[in-house]
Amino acid sequence: VVEAITQAKQVGNGRILATATLRLDLAAGQAVPVLHAPASLSRFTGDGLKIVQSNVDNKPVFLVVAARAGRFTASMDYELRAGDGDLVIPLPTPTAAVHSLRVEFSRAGWEAACAGAMQADRLGGLADGRSGTALVLAPGASEINLRPQTRDPSAETVRYFAESGNLFIPSAGIINGRHKLTIRPTQGQIDKLAVRVPGKFTVGDVAAPGLADWKFDPATRLLALVFAPARTEPFAVEIISQMPAGQLPYDAALAPIHAEGATGEVGMTALAFAGDAQPDAIKPVGMAVMDAGDFDRGLLGDNKAGGALVLHQVFRHEGNTASLGLRVLPVQPEIKVQATQLLSLGEERVVVAADLDVEISRAGIFNVSFALPPGLEPEAATGEAVTHWSEAKESGARVITIHLAGRTLGRTKISLNLAGPMPAAQPSWDVPRILVREATRQTGDLTIVPERGIRARALTRQNATPAAAPQGKGLPAGALAFRLLQPDWQLAIGIERLEPWITSRLLHEATVRDGQTRTRIAMQLRVENAAIKHVRLRLPPLDAEDARSVRATGEAVADIQPVAGEDGLWTLSFQRGVLGEVPVDIQYQQKNDPAGAGFAMPIARVEDSRQSTAFLALRSTGRIGLEANVLPQGWYRADWPLVPEALQDPTERGAPALCFRAADPDGPLAVAIRRHDVADVLKLRV
Repeated sequence: VVEAITQAKQVGNGRILATATLRLDLAAGQAVPVLHAPASLSRFTGDGLKIVQSNVDNKPVFLVVAARAGRFTASMDYELRAGDGDLVIPLPTPTAAVHSLRVEFSRAGWEAACAGAMQADRLGGLADGRSGTALVLAPGASEINLRPQTRDPSAETVRYFAESGNLFIPSAGIINGRHKLTIRPTQGQIDKLAVRVPGKFTVGDVAAPGLADWKFDPATRLLALVFAPARTEPFAVEIISQMPAGQLPYDAALAPIHAEGATGEVGMTALAFAGDAQPDAIKPVGMAVMDAGDFDRGLLGDNKAGGALVLHQVFRHEGNTASLGLRVLPVQPEIKVQATQLLSLGEERVVVAADLDVEISRAGIFNVSFALPPGLEPEAATGEAVTHWSEAKESGARVITIHLAGRTLGRTKISLNLAGPMPAAQPSWDVPRILVREATRQTGDLTIVPERGIRARALTRQNATPAAAPQGKGLPAGALAFRLLQPDWQLAIGIERLEPWITSRLLHEATVRDGQTRTRIAMQLRVENAAIKHVRLRLPPLDAEDARSVRATGEAVADIQPVAGEDGLWTLSFQRGVLGEVPVDIQYQQKNDPAGAGFAMPIARVEDSRQSTAFLALRSTGRIGLEANVLPQGWYRADWPLVPEALQDPTERGAPALCFRAADPDGPLAVAIRRHDVADVLKLRV
């Protein structure tokens, strides 16, 4: 039995020279074939073994015969003819449990293979121009194949070409970099890659197929990439980088990324800008300007900071010495403001309500500001994009800044409310202006609405054209409207306060009882032209005790107080300035003489009334009868139905004993009291 065969073959010059060592386990006289055609034996040695030649199927076969039983070792040399076209070589040796074969070629780039090989390794340490393979064959292998070597990238020296695409996006405070590094291996396999990151850029993210890990060292400026499995095909590495920059404007020095160890390297570098920055001077070094259409548009992507990216310029470069210097300037925003302002002139204060329609283009802004007009205070600033407002002083002027929710671009609306004390009546008053300081253009409309009692008229104007007052907004007849054409508009108006015109209707109703007179005064005031908060009344004289019973009621009534030092003069105060119809009800009680024969009845009146209609109604209770036979000048008898129903007391259903109308009477009405005796009655006998 052949236990093991170790062979070494030299292939070249049309011949195969082989040396084989065999280990055999034979019985005495046992013959075993060790070589068959087409091989020719040139040498055989073996202690205790004899080589003999025989024919099997008319083919020569060399046999070894054991002189004794035991284990033997034999060595032999043989040759095979192999033409240049022969790629399949038969194995002329027998099958063995362990079969090692070493095949060496006299030229480089060749290897041996066998379908029954359990292991195949390339031979190392050979002389230049030679190649070879070491095989471990399984039992039954009958032939080997000769073929050009297949690639083994793991054994090759790594060589690759690199192509970089670099996109730099300068903006306020930062420069963003987007890089795409395409690696094309030509020899070997890449399991590690070092990329040099220029300047002060830091790496934020890396993406690549098969990327297992990455690490950026700011000290050496190297980005180390680890791939698993190793890459043999072309692949791309995408890198996101950032570099801090100062406030605009600033100078920047840029350079493309560089793959360390690349056999050759080319690339493109581009500049792109969003809406907040623009280039001033660009100085390329080692770069050539190229068409922007050749740049990889995939690097543009989306601008997460807002605004579309615009590709400005593209450069081509080779090697790792290219650089780019530039100066970055801010893009000034273009702000157009359409302002609708409403100026309300009230009794006590002036209010400015402004709706600003702000259109922002070219670059986003974070705030807008305006100088606060003298005499006004900010009350509110609202809008979808408004977060808050702040106040500061600049050159002695108060400046209000409206802060927006982040960088704002496009159209937004801001509503402002300002208020201040109402100026006194004066021949000329400058209308307050709200001018957005950042606006490149501002136009709008102004409506001046004076309250009743205030008259406004335009005196001088500049860049303000009179216009028709807006319809359907319930504006009074005295409203003024202007179209504002330029930001530097000016308008002066004259302010005139009108005197209030008060008319009144009054019912003075007195109920006379023994020892007490109960009085109710119902008034309907009509106030025109201007609102009033106070009105003076003249009531009949009352002593201190009776005066404490005076009460005034009404929806707008606040209080009624006597005027010090003026007998019978009272001040009626309202909760606010009143206009139009104002109902007032006054009640009080007054002592009288139970045995008195009569009394003088003055009628209450409104001191400030320009026109008054007054009625006096007298009622009595019990055995008291009232008479007024002599009427002074200005007193007229009246029928109760002529008294306005709004003045009558709804709790009194009957007509009074006496009813009069007073029109500028010369004095009080003299009223006589007649007490009726109790009628005589008969005694009742039960």
